[in-house]
Amino acid sequence: MVASTQQIASAYQVHFGRYGDVTRHAQELGLSRQGIYRQSQQLLETLEAAPQRIHDLQLQLQQTQQALEQLQLQLTHAVVLDDDKQAQFATVGQAEGVSLTAIRSLLAVLRPEREILSVPTLGRRSQAAAEKASVLLEVLDEFSRPHVRQAASDEIYVRDAVLMIVEQKSLCWTTGRLSVDASGETWAKEFRQLPNLEQLTRDGGKGLAKGVALLNEERDAKQQPGLVDQGDHYHALRGGGVGLRHAQKRVLQAFASVDKAEKQHAEESRQGRSLTGPSRRVRAAWKRAEAA
Repeated sequence: MVASTQQIASAYQVHFGRYGDVTRHAQELGLSRQGIYRQSQQLLETLEAAPQRIHDLQLQLQQTQQALEQLQLQLTHAVVLDDDKQAQFATVGQAEGVSLTAIRSLLAVLRPEREILSVPTLGRRSQAAAEKASVLLEVLDEFSRPHVRQAASDEIYVRDAVLMIVEQKSLCWTTGRLSVDASGETWAKEFRQLPNLEQLTRDGGKGLAKGVALLNEERDAKQQPGLVDQGDHYHALRGGGVGLRHAQKRVLQAFASVDKAEKQHAEESRQGRSLTGPSRRVRAAWKRAEAA
């Protein structure tokens, strides 16, 4: 890296050789004496530049090591979006209610200008994962359902009804089943799978109410404690909010009438007129405002 063997030999002859060694060395190499001196000089110049060269190489090595560390750090956060990872992404997205088309668009952001699984393929992979999960859910349901004591229930509709029961403290989704109906008997069948259920929070749906009634009839016949039927707060608060807005509107209108009556009373007082009528109107307005 520093110099050729010939340069080292020439420099040795020039600086450490005896009289006549330079001439003999030049003859052996087929060079002139001046050529030997030039090789010697080139070696000296190379050696003089060596410290700076070493410093530059050390700096370059340090920069390379820093770049390597940065790349290794990035690698710890890197995700390989191969077919299996794309399928996993689609499966979680479907479970969260994201459409396959939207999922593929998001994958395109993470993997621009590279091949991404098609929507049908993502759908097939998600369906396969769902089938595997269904088998596991049967095991988890058998373990978790006896622990449910308080739950909330409702149905949502896609094409048919999806019956849902959620344990309220953990928010564990203990039932999520597509059903052709949401009748009382269907709901009672779902409640029977929760043998230790003590309280159910629900809305005012007729199917849910009938299901609770059927279950309580069965428990009463077996001399078992009945299921406490609790109306949910959401619908009560929503209905209460509507009533509150109507009440606020009446109050505002009543106080507007009070302001108007008091202004008329003040005007009549400034004019020196009789205050009997205005005072009566002020008292009546205040009475209506207090009632509101």
